[in-house]
Amino acid sequence: MLRLSRRLRYDFKSKSVNRGGRALFNTPQLALVLPQNHHTLRSPPRQLNEFLAFTKDNVWRIPLANELVGTQLLSNISSDSGSIVADCAEHNLYWNSMSTGIRRSQYDGSDNQLVLPQSTGNLESVSLDGGPSRLISAQGESGKQMYGITVSSSRIYWTTLRTGSINSLTKTGADFKATNFRQKPDQEPSLALTS
Repeated sequence: MLRLSRRLRYDFKSKSVNRGGRALFNTPQLALVLPQNHHTLRSPPRQLNEFLAFTKDNVWRIPLANELVGTQLLSNISSDSGSIVADCAEHNLYWNSMSTGIRRSQYDGSDNQLVLPQSTGNLESVSLDGGPSRLISAQGESGKQMYGITVSSSRIYWTTLRTGSINSLTKTGADFKATNFRQKPDQEPSLALTS
């Protein structure tokens, strides 16, 4: 069972995945829908003077005052990335690369690191208080063919093409969870909220 906060709203839908114009199968996608006053969930309000724009392979910072002055390329994202999300509270970008796994960087592209390797299903976690890094097993999850990714205040969620599941870990790499939504072709996927 996937645990979601009752205070937040989520959007759950199925997305068709195709390669070269050929539909392979549908994979579930979970997205956190933040309310208009989302800054109260994580951080104090601040003046918004820029926004992030995502293109196929790049992330751009664009100032609201004058788009022509100060537009800056922040990050080059691998061309095989499936999804990219911004963690506005921590100023991090998370994206999934079909070839390497889940990656994270700062908005400016610095500190680009592999968070969850595709090949091993393990997560490298570095303590925020300066403690030693540790390797945490993702409890048998291969992590192969990661597709969708989203971030909540405490967890990273991603979908996999092969298993049709929604997986999650805390941002520290603990408490791995997997929820399989594969059902018969004529059934719509469902999502249950638990307290």
